[in-house]
Amino acid sequence: MIFDGTFWTDGELAAVRPGTRSARQMNHLPISDGSLEVLRQSRASRKIYTHINNTNPILMPGTRERAQVEQAGIEIAHDGLEIVL
Repeated sequence: MIFDGTFWTDGELAAVRPGTRSARQMNHLPISDGSLEVLRQSRASRKIYTHINNTNPILMPGTRERAQVEQAGIEIAHDGLEIVL
């Protein structure tokens, strides 16, 4: 299952660029209060976040956010992951 991982939170982009739209206003479901729990409960054999914005903390090894994604068994496509369908 390949899933949009653009933003960790709804207001993530506005925190670095005030006045920008929220993730939801741009039709992106944030990971932290949206897709993480959905994917955690999914029975898919492979779950992959893709299309990750450079403001998303899951891109940085050692962050609490990345640990949550990894503990849920979800891969991060940005890390040179080869996706074979």
